[in-house]
Amino acid sequence: MHSDEGYPLVDFGAEPVRGVRTLAKSLSMPFAVGATVLSASVGVQASGTSLRDDVQRVGKAWVEESESVTRSRPQFLKAGQLLAIGVPVGRNATGCTSIGVLGSRTTDFVLQSASAAAASKDGPNGPGGGEQSSAGVAMVSRCGESQVDLESLVVRMKSPMGAVEVLIARGREPAPTFEDVLPERAAGIVVQPTRPGRPSAVAPHAGRVETARRLIQEMGGVIVEQRELRSVPSGGASLRLPLDPGCHRFVVSTVNPPERESYSDDTDLELRLPDGRVARDRSMATDAMVDVCVAERVTDAMAVVSGAVRSRVFTLLHGSWPIPDAIPSDWSLHARAASAQVLLGRRWPTLPSEPVWEGIGVGGITELSVPVVPGTCYVAIIAGIRGGENRSLLLRSRVGPRFAMDYGPRDVNGAMVSFCSGAERTARIDVEAYGSRNTWTAALWAISTVPLGTTGDLQ
Repeated sequence: MHSDEGYPLVDFGAEPVRGVRTLAKSLSMPFAVGATVLSASVGVQASGTSLRDDVQRVGKAWVEESESVTRSRPQFLKAGQLLAIGVPVGRNATGCTSIGVLGSRTTDFVLQSASAAAASKDGPNGPGGGEQSSAGVAMVSRCGESQVDLESLVVRMKSPMGAVEVLIARGREPAPTFEDVLPERAAGIVVQPTRPGRPSAVAPHAGRVETARRLIQEMGGVIVEQRELRSVPSGGASLRLPLDPGCHRFVVSTVNPPERESYSDDTDLELRLPDGRVARDRSMATDAMVDVCVAERVTDAMAVVSGAVRSRVFTLLHGSWPIPDAIPSDWSLHARAASAQVLLGRRWPTLPSEPVWEGIGVGGITELSVPVVPGTCYVAIIAGIRGGENRSLLLRSRVGPRFAMDYGPRDVNGAMVSFCSGAERTARIDVEAYGSRNTWTAALWAISTVPLGTTGDLQ
């Protein structure tokens, strides 16, 4: 089922809580089609820790205080995805309606109207107000004519992925709060953040641009282009950019108006590639910077500048690095680009030599035992062979008592760790890869050595 806006509707049709008595009370308001009536159960344990247990505990408490309670089937949502709850109540409704959404304790989502979600700054991923989840739960209650506000309520997922269940209670009074039913999920008092003073001062525009240029050059990159542009009166600007094979850094630095010359404003930058990848910087900063690596020429990358740049002059700086020759040429284009980008993200845009070990694997957990030379330091990199199909890549290394781990940069299908061996001759490399049709390749590079029993700089 889908809403008029095109995103899925909550599917009410889950099985009732088992071993319970059914409440059969008449309702004065319309009821969700295909809904399942929950009922109280003395067998539900308050100590349950799973999502199913928590949903049953809430259902039991709500049934005891409400005329009817419905429960949805579990819904799996990705980041930014909207789920319409769609509660038909009408403007002449009486009584109260309560809507509760439950996920795991680490799930982050928000309950808001469909119009607020559409008007958010970042689209489905933006703020837009609403009821923010806390410890994986959020609840909204309305009584009387104000219940009509719930007809356009949606769940907007903010976590990378999560499962949620929806409970709807109707009765003369609002349903018990989650703080009363699930005290272990209560967040306590939340203090709203406030700005402690005036915005921090920033360097002059020319100095910021020069700093960005110097950083690119100190990292071994070259300046491809520097141009001055002006945003449109409505705010923002967009332009198409060609990208040669290699790694690229784009920096946008705005010229502040005279009255705010030394104060920070917000500039955002998004770079969209034809293969669906998007590199973005939406931090609250005067300048914005994104890095991206491509293994073949791209003719129509799209750069979108937004934020506090209305009718402003801004500088677009473009720096570039080649993909290191030490990354095997027989790797896939996606794997070579991802490997180069994890290196660039660590400010390590090159490698000294060919890999001393290579491997390939598929999804799930893979444990590898890799031979190493005592007194040698290494870099290990894992990269997805296909683009965008690994939802999560985790790389771990363990050499003796020393341990390192990396989840990889955001939106980059790769990860990297570095480690040094002492007297050990083997290193354990663990890979966790999750996604659809996910395959990966990995390699180990020796970057420096020092003979055991000696001191001094690594060679």
